[in-house]
Amino acid sequence: QIPVILVGCSAGAAIALECLLRCPERIKGLILISPAVYTEGVPQFVKSVFNTKIGRSLTMSMLRSELGDFMLKKAWSDLKHLTPAIQEGYKRPMQLKDWGTALFELNRQSKPLKVFERIHSLTSMDVPLMIVHGEADRIVPRGEVMTLSAELAKHQVRHHLVFVGRCGHLPHEEAPQDFVENVTPFFPWVTRHWARKDLMLATTSPPPPSIRPASRQSPAPSPYTSRSSPADRAQFESTNGPAPPFLRTPLSSSAESQGG
Repeated sequence: QIPVILVGCSAGAAIALECLLRCPERIKGLILISPAVYTEGVPQFVKSVFNTKIGRSLTMSMLRSELGDFMLKKAWSDLKHLTPAIQEGYKRPMQLKDWGTALFELNRQSKPLKVFERIHSLTSMDVPLMIVHGEADRIVPRGEVMTLSAELAKHQVRHHLVFVGRCGHLPHEEAPQDFVENVTPFFPWVTRHWARKDLMLATTSPPPPSIRPASRQSPAPSPYTSRSSPADRAQFESTNGPAPPFLRTPLSSSAESQGG
């Protein structure tokens, strides 16, 4: 139940937006890295391979070797930064059981998220959003990111767009120092945003109902006046007890009229 700042990269950015649309109360901020919002799921050139007659098993084998290397190299701008250790780290998950099945089913999804069709729903959520994009990204074109930014602005969704130089599709991998420097200011922005909203909520909330003092009940009229009868005095004393001796002498009408 702890509110979070959600980070989504590539196709994961579309999933992050979907999470915000479904559970806005759980998310305090959103960081979208190289968001593949308009080209969701598996890139088109991979879909083309899936749709050939080569066969599913051969396709999986290609993804784990030549095609996988091609996709990974396409994500980097400067291949000098793509070390053998990084390549091995990306290939390791491909060896997991059912990894190929998961990728195949992702490609076959019949109902893409299409979050770009629901950008207007973000207006009322008022959640800070940041987009980070590599200037040399060859997987998600710069034009798509600009389109997303324009659509957010059209629906008055506050966001911050940053382009990281000298890197491709994975700025957090290829240029981690630049990435951190660009993203770090986002967190104070989120803090100030929600502090301001909490203050506005506190100042616009209706005040608690005022506590009204209990109304004073007028004392029961004294039966010891010139207009009261013995029966009135007897009834009063039966409820309140015997009256003090100095009250048992009825006041005269003139004394009452003078406020005595």
